[in-house]
Amino acid sequence: MFALTIPNKIEQNNPMKAAERPHPLFLTIQDDLERLETILEEAIQTAEVPMVRDVAHHIVFSGGKRLRPALSILTHRICGGSDERAIHLAAAIELIHTASLIHDDVLDSAELRRGVVSANAKWGNHLSVLVGDFCLSLANEILASHTTRSVIACLTDAAKKTTEGEALEIIQSSDLKMDFDTYINIVTKKTAYLIAATCEAGSILANAPTRLTAALRQYGLSLGIAFQIVDDILDYTTKGNGFGKRRGTDLKEGKLTLPIIYALAKVSSEEREIIAESLLTPHYSEKDLESVTTILEKYQSIDESKEVARGYIDKAMSSLDPFKQSLEKEALIHFALFVGNREI
Repeated sequence: MFALTIPNKIEQNNPMKAAERPHPLFLTIQDDLERLETILEEAIQTAEVPMVRDVAHHIVFSGGKRLRPALSILTHRICGGSDERAIHLAAAIELIHTASLIHDDVLDSAELRRGVVSANAKWGNHLSVLVGDFCLSLANEILASHTTRSVIACLTDAAKKTTEGEALEIIQSSDLKMDFDTYINIVTKKTAYLIAATCEAGSILANAPTRLTAALRQYGLSLGIAFQIVDDILDYTTKGNGFGKRRGTDLKEGKLTLPIIYALAKVSSEEREIIAESLLTPHYSEKDLESVTTILEKYQSIDESKEVARGYIDKAMSSLDPFKQSLEKEALIHFALFVGNREI
């Protein structure tokens, strides 16, 4: 069952006090999201090898919020679409996303995904990679059977860019000279393009005018960049297990994220050495994390990063201006607010 918690902190330009009423996203597409779960289950059950089914089921039903599928359905509906194929499209998008998560976890040797043990930690890298490929194959099968060539081209291009973004992140790993523009290029490719394509594909399936498709693509692109920036902030600020992965994971993996980039522009040579050693050393410790976090707080680089994320959230919401007021538009606005206020 889909559930999305409304943040208590709502920006002033929010058209309604969301905390005082049920989330409109849940109300408008509840039936569609329940149908989505059935389609995903049926797709996984087509695997003839029981272990493949087990691994795929573990990651697909491990507590994901179904944000991308919900976006594809909402963008389809806001354009006047009512096609059953939109739910199949949503399922394919979730499977593409799932495959990327599995492959990411293998590359990063991640132990947790969404707060539970990752597939690679439980079954090993080899089987996990193969199941990731299986999920991609399922997605392609669904897209071929239930969508159009334009939708397939849109999502294929996004998948290609996502791969390039992941590769670029590895290439730039631990490069202390990485700048803001390079960082935004990486997060745009590795995260935002798939979210943008998700929104675009939903509108394409509704045969929306080009200007509305472009508006929804921009909404998804801005939303995706903000989502990744917030994710990178939470790696240093989150408390408890709600984040779904261990705090300090990016630092342990040598990833230069926006808070680090901003701090490096201001730190002393001694502080720079602390950050560099924490990023590059194979002997990472909690003490390293606390030392780096203290530096980030000293130079307010986390607050700077929050402001950048909020700027992209504002841009995402402005992209919805061409659409008349509706429950779907409310839901997309709240989606943006939710992303911008994920405990940052």
